[in-house]
Amino acid sequence: MTQQSPDRQAKILRGVLEKYPANNESRRKFLPTIEAWVRQLEGAPVVDSPKAIESMSAVVRQALVDAENLIRTSGPASAVDRVHTALHGHVKALCDAAGIALPDRPTLQVAVKRLRENHPLLVPTGERAGEVSRILYSMAATLDALTTLRNNATAAHPNESLLGDHEALLAINSARTVFAYLDSKVQA
Repeated sequence: MTQQSPDRQAKILRGVLEKYPANNESRRKFLPTIEAWVRQLEGAPVVDSPKAIESMSAVVRQALVDAENLIRTSGPASAVDRVHTALHGHVKALCDAAGIALPDRPTLQVAVKRLRENHPLLVPTGERAGEVSRILYSMAATLDALTTLRNNATAAHPNESLLGDHEALLAINSARTVFAYLDSKVQA
């Protein structure tokens, strides 16, 4: 297979996944690796999807699964809403687990801000705490833009024009980066 072009290798791997679906545990454990190979071969820079953990709600886990399926079958623009939903639900659950009060129906940005400001494990420390704080505050603006894109440039609502694949991947990768950072700090 290595004699084939990268796009042809990706098509071959997709064909293998279609012909032999991950319908048992031994196949499911290899699925993320094969999907990552396909993304690499297709040249799509993708931050790994968060790994489902037992403390995640069923809604968050399902949104992550839906996002992966949509990226693969319908394209990244279709998955932005599901990634947004997964991050929003997960952040709300992290706040709840830490006893951090949220208003009724908090936005993603409000929930992340409350979590960042009130969770003891999210206080930046060390020599570069200032720069880390600046990155976190910048990510808040990113999440605000993610919400706007979700509402105005995806199929989450009847919008006339949708995000392009590259822009949708940027939004997805941004959300996944925040997801990974929060989990690495809070679940440690």
